[in-house]
Amino acid sequence: MPLTPQYNANQQKALDALDNYNRQLEQIRLNGQISHAGKQNAIAALWGRTVKEQKAQQDAMMSDHQRLTAALEREVFGLRPGATAEEIALYRNAAEQTSNITDPAAALSQLRSAALSGDTTLAKTVLAQAIREAHSVPIPAMAAPWAEVANAYIEMNPAAEAKVEALWEAKAAGGVIENIAFHPPAKPLEVQSLTDAELLGLAE
Repeated sequence: MPLTPQYNANQQKALDALDNYNRQLEQIRLNGQISHAGKQNAIAALWGRTVKEQKAQQDAMMSDHQRLTAALEREVFGLRPGATAEEIALYRNAAEQTSNITDPAAALSQLRSAALSGDTTLAKTVLAQAIREAHSVPIPAMAAPWAEVANAYIEMNPAAEAKVEALWEAKAAGGVIENIAFHPPAKPLEVQSLTDAELLGLAE
């Protein structure tokens, strides 16, 4: 996926927040000048701040990812800027025609028909539907037949290969951003008796 510097920065900030949390937690625990109650309060506030900071970075990553994906979608199968009313109507009709395709074989058949008739608009909407279906399946392996549709489109439109592959990867990445970016630390033993809401409140 084409990651921007800001996307990478947000991911690194989320990881840095966790590293900083572990360092500060250890310092609090080893500080003999703080009472038990003081340590508990400090750890509670630290945990809450860390969770909030990581969540903020996760939200920023998701926002950046959505922006990147939308830009790729416009480039791969969107209408050109300044499209005429006729082109818009043709695109809508083609999108409606392909929106109910749920079988990869049917999508391939429709794609071949579009290629034979030179209907680039229909071909784009078939590709769009294939990508939607591929990334809505519960098991990644189930996307393989839809990948064949995307590959067939690339064979018919070699110049689009890089953008189609980038979009495919971006769609796949969207489902795992939370796992990549946001690993909230386990609640320390010192504050197990407090709820998450109470801990987050102490971080205000």
